Amino acid sequence: MAPWLYTALKVAGAAYLLRLAYETLRPGGASVFDTRDLPRDSTAELFRMGLVTNLLNPKAAIMYLALIPQFVDQSAGGVVAQGFQLGAVQIAVSLAVNAPAPATAG
Repeated sequence: MAPWLYTALKVAGAAYLLRLAYETLRPGGASVFDTRDLPRDSTAELFRMGLVTNLLNPKAAIMYLALIPQFVDQSAGGVVAQGFQLGAVQIAVSLAVNAPAPATAG
């Protein structure tokens, strides 16, 4: 990953935390821990939020970039295809493990 991209991600995260702090500490601001009634989100909206959160997670990209290449055999040809196949296997295993979770949650 490009060093400038990682720095930009850290700066954006810091700016977001500063905005949250400002919203909380300004006169008349509300704490992020205050409880309030919220409208119910649709299943599609919850899925979208989860998908965006996972796609923007730099730890997942770093894991793929560090882990997958160790199992690619250059002599077998199709290095990119092997990488995608290994990624697909990892996604399938994650889906099998995590898919039942909503059914068991309250």
